Amino acid sequence: MAIKVLIRRKVAGNYAFRMRQLLSALDNWASKHTGYFYSENLVSSDNPGEVLCIATWQSIDAFQVWAKSTPSQQLEKQMASSLGVLSENAIYAQHS
Repeated sequence: MAIKVLIRRKVAGNYAFRMRQLLSALDNWASKHTGYFYSENLVSSDNPGEVLCIATWQSIDAFQVWAKSTPSQQLEKQMASSLGVLSENAIYAQHS
């Protein structure tokens, strides 16, 4: 069953461009993983430092394998430590 992973990230406006570069690297890394379908990053019209990522994965397990990988964790840590990115995560599955 496919799942949607929603990740909302916030950063000060002057770091917005760098955050989007790192998000592109995360998307590129995800595209190499089994179970990844696609994702989109939506930038808030009110705040360019707020991005909502909506990723579609084959399963929760597939997403968690990717999320726990060293490159994913390193990119997340880099965003948090050097840019001060705050992230909120939620996983949604189709209710049957």
